[in-house]
Amino acid sequence: MGRWMAIIAALLLLAGCGFFENPNQAENTNESNHGINGKDRPSEGKTTDQDGAGTGKEGGAGTGTGKDGTENGTGNPIQTAAYLPSPNQIKMFKGTGNEYAAEVERIFSREGEFFASVTENGGTSVLRIYGLGKEGVSIVYEEPEYYSENPPDIKKFKPAFKPRLVLPSQLRLNQQFEGWTVKDLNAIITVPYGTISKAIILEKIGEDGSIVQNCWAPGLGIVKKSYYIKDTSGSETSVTTELESVEPRNW
Repeated sequence: MGRWMAIIAALLLLAGCGFFENPNQAENTNESNHGINGKDRPSEGKTTDQDGAGTGKEGGAGTGTGKDGTENGTGNPIQTAAYLPSPNQIKMFKGTGNEYAAEVERIFSREGEFFASVTENGGTSVLRIYGLGKEGVSIVYEEPEYYSENPPDIKKFKPAFKPRLVLPSQLRLNQQFEGWTVKDLNAIITVPYGTISKAIILEKIGEDGSIVQNCWAPGLGIVKKSYYIKDTSGSETSVTTELESVEPRNW
């Protein structure tokens, strides 16, 4: 069981991402929790029709496959640049369901269109380098077992860049990309950091029936990740990683 829980924690760590400067951080309120909760599987947060998170009933774009291979989704698109976290900070995450679910993410300074972060969970440490292009945010480089305390030299890794889209520049409800489906564009979720509005919820269902959800918040990047699976014997496993605090750092 311990080996499988460690594998699950590693999968959660490798599924996460976030970056970039934006001064408009997500609003913290005292509203009740409408986030991804539920015993049987992660569920979507509360949704309204504000801020472009339309339902497709009022002339929104139809479904189909775009030039980049994404399913277009429905309703009016929202711009996702505001959902990227500020550089030069440490994000602390609380974990439940697994000893490796808690995380610490160090986000470094922006270098042109690139940005790097290192995420640790007590079991491993992963370097990610992100690139911002016209199609959105991509992970261009990822290296597990990265343990340097110094900011990475992005130029050194450029020959190995292989972009993988993690957040398109525009999103519509039900849009699909890289195995992810947009489940919500205007959710309200509660994490230890606070109650956050206007959250984006992305979901990926694995071949084994596992369900992974990532929640993005304005100005903060990913604020919640969850993993759920029910095996053939009916045994359930649920692991959650939630933002607890954010601290500025000068690297």
